[in-house]
Amino acid sequence: WGLRVGWESGVSGQSPVRQSYRYQGSVVSPRLRFPPRRAAGRPEKLACMGPPSAKKPSQTWSQWMVAAAKEWRVRVDRIDSMFTGKKDKPPSIRIWSIKYLYIIIIFSIGALATSLYVTGQLGPSTGRVASWIAQLRGGGDRKFDHGRPVARLAQLLGKPDGEAMVEELNARFAKLPAEEQPGALLKWAAEEIPEGRWCQVTSFGPSGLVALDLMSKMNLLDKAQIATVDTLHLFPETYELVRAVKKHFGLDHLKVFRPEGAKTREEFEVLIGAHLWRADPHLFDFLTKVEPMKRALDEMQTLVWVTGRRKSQGGDRATLRLLEVDPSDGRVKINPLANWGKEEVWGYIKRHKVPYNSLHDQGYGSIGDVVTTEKTDPNAKNEREGRFKGQNRTECGMHVAVSGDSVQQMLKRAGIVKQGYAWDAKEKELCQGVGIEQVTTENFEEVVVGNPANVLLEVYAPWCGHCQQYAPTYREVGSLMGAEASKVPGGVAVCRMDGYQNKVPKEHAGAYPVKGFPTIFLAKAGSKGAPVVYSGHRHDAADVVQWVKDEVGRGPATAA
Repeated sequence: WGLRVGWESGVSGQSPVRQSYRYQGSVVSPRLRFPPRRAAGRPEKLACMGPPSAKKPSQTWSQWMVAAAKEWRVRVDRIDSMFTGKKDKPPSIRIWSIKYLYIIIIFSIGALATSLYVTGQLGPSTGRVASWIAQLRGGGDRKFDHGRPVARLAQLLGKPDGEAMVEELNARFAKLPAEEQPGALLKWAAEEIPEGRWCQVTSFGPSGLVALDLMSKMNLLDKAQIATVDTLHLFPETYELVRAVKKHFGLDHLKVFRPEGAKTREEFEVLIGAHLWRADPHLFDFLTKVEPMKRALDEMQTLVWVTGRRKSQGGDRATLRLLEVDPSDGRVKINPLANWGKEEVWGYIKRHKVPYNSLHDQGYGSIGDVVTTEKTDPNAKNEREGRFKGQNRTECGMHVAVSGDSVQQMLKRAGIVKQGYAWDAKEKELCQGVGIEQVTTENFEEVVVGNPANVLLEVYAPWCGHCQQYAPTYREVGSLMGAEASKVPGGVAVCRMDGYQNKVPKEHAGAYPVKGFPTIFLAKAGSKGAPVVYSGHRHDAADVVQWVKDEVGRGPATAA
């Protein structure tokens, strides 16, 4: 406010009406009109200086600036005295003080109302603010968060508390015999939940197929949305089963959700790489399962979804309940077959001739992606042991709570990887043009270890900034080595390997220690020893080529 008074009274020299408000010692502005408080030591009159162009000819710039500073200090002191002085306080200032008090009171009431609304204690339960806050928090106690799906469901059913409602339903249906629980739960969902706000999510496993058959016999398939996630990495037998199930149950309204930005596995591999499942299993599962599932539930506006999970599947599912609230997004999950065993499920499938995946007859206990699923012992305690070979886990993340921060971190990581492989797709073409061969885990033995020539191998990561910067230099190395191949005994094969998604085979990992990206190895022809790692301080193409010549000239290394 003091700055505004100074500005409008002409101290800054910018107000076009500065001269109009200077009269007989009064400093006024269009908003303040009162005589100045006269105090000892203060001038009777305040000279209003104009802009620099109006500087007195007798004044230097330094003198003008000093005078302006004094003028400003006097006026600031005067404004300060208006607020702090008990004597001669102008009436307009008292009015302004009352106005500010009103503003503070109104602001406080607004802040309190906003706080109550965000926590769900005020306002309509369909408010989106609480939903946004819930997504940001990604979990925790939200008893009063009326923006969560469980709270909205409770409101639709006339219940005061969603969490308490779920507990009540669990106690109610748990009293029924296990064989009656699926039918009773599905009937309750169809009768109580508004049509279109609940769905059956299936991966066409045995339990999911039983649930679909029960819904079909109860004429509920048209009352619920039916959805599945196609990871683009499923077995051919699984795609064949999907077609058979659609025909068997008449699922013309089946909704299929896929990884964002891809409709085929080939498109996905171009987008994110062919072996992301090996390099970063959690990111792979997020992009192929978790993100599409979350997108599906959001697009269908689902409050409740039916799963095929069972306690007998073991692992994290051993303590499964009939109904539960997902801590990530607050949606209610119904697990109608939670208390069924493997024998009950397969007994139902055989009796009712429900179509199932033929891979089960080939030794697969649980079937997921073709790249991560393996056969298991039919007597294994955990039915899902073969789902994630070598990863020591039994869940993909679709049913594991993730916070909003975790989702954002995954999306950020995915963006970096996608950018890297967009660059690498172009770089591969350029490298191929100068004779640089691409190495993978699968052809490492043939191209590198079994190559009769000397092999220069760069191990890089597409998302690595240093690798992207060095790429033109390494292409130049490939061109120079091709031109001088005849000068090097045995010749030189120049190769590159994506070390992020392709690993050196275990039997050779000790000889090729990749401690960072990029790393350059030289495997000498006929050498029985470990390859040489380039550690020069100069990384120009000519320096690398000369290093190769010098190393090859020393002869093959012998095993230690």
